[in-house]
Formats: sequence, C-alpha cells, structure tokens
Amino acid sequence: MNAPTPILAAPSYLIGVDTGGTYTDAAIIEAQGHKVVASAKSITTKGDLAIGLAGTIAEPIAR
Repeated sequence: MNAPTPILAAPSYLIGVDTGGTYTDAAIIEAQGHKVVASAKSITTKGDLAIGLAGTIAEPIAR
C-alpha cells in the first residue's frame, strides 16, 4: 500500500512599498523566510501615488 502524498502549502508573500519624494520602491518578500525575492524602483508620481505604486508593484510580480 502506498503512503499518501503530503499536501504542500502554497508559499505566501508580502509586498513592501516605500513612496519617497523622488522614487517609489517595492519589494516582494517570502513570508516564511523573510527573503526578498524581487524588488523594483520607479519615479514617484506625486499627482497620483496610485500610478507609481501600480507600476512599481507590477514589475517584480511579472518576473
């Protein structure tokens, strides 16, 4: 009789964002090991921070 295959939990990630005066930085971090797996930087869009945030977050996710 075969032993049941263990079910592996899907990895969890955290997204960290810093909107500075000149640049917006984002990092994707493994939740369990706290290892940065991807990061990105873009110009801060002062008129609408959501534009810069979306672009900065989308880049490392796409990798």
